[in-house]
Amino acid sequence: MISNCRFAKKHPRLTAILSIAIASFVTASVFSLSRGISTPVRPQDIGGAVGQHARDFSLERYRGHMTRLSDFTGQALLLDFWTTWDPTNEDDLAALERTFQKYKQNGFSAVAVHRTRSELRKTAEDYMKTKGFAFPVLFDTTGGVYDEFAGGLQAKPMRILIDRRGVIAEVAIGAREISEEAIEKALR
Repeated sequence: MISNCRFAKKHPRLTAILSIAIASFVTASVFSLSRGISTPVRPQDIGGAVGQHARDFSLERYRGHMTRLSDFTGQALLLDFWTTWDPTNEDDLAALERTFQKYKQNGFSAVAVHRTRSELRKTAEDYMKTKGFAFPVLFDTTGGVYDEFAGGLQAKPMRILIDRRGVIAEVAIGAREISEEAIEKALR
């Protein structure tokens, strides 16, 4: 504990100031990431950069078989990476469902990719049982798919829009949503 440290005993005021500064920095960092107002993410910072073909992957599906990104060839696809512990999760998944329902007749698919490495899969399965979403849910058990798209960033949540040709059309980090305009363009 910090109070047992020799420096803290010798310099109590400086220790208090440093503790407050560190706590303030951590709080501000967490708040800015959760609100989507962190440093803007450039396309070159993302593993699957905007304008490049999305790399194929295979993940296990909730209540089903393995699913590949290439299974959605010819469709515009919105990937939403999520966890149950993220406070924005419920609103994000509800928005994903509305978007899926609105555009599915036009060749649009939506997939929720659960970041299983950061929490128990059973927690996500229990959560999904209560929601009844129509879009598929995949489990990224190693975090490899998220890490590849995020390029090492620890942003939460993250959405990736892939057009009909398999090209990454847009990336949204934090609270920012993919616009309807971008979805309609990806459907062309």
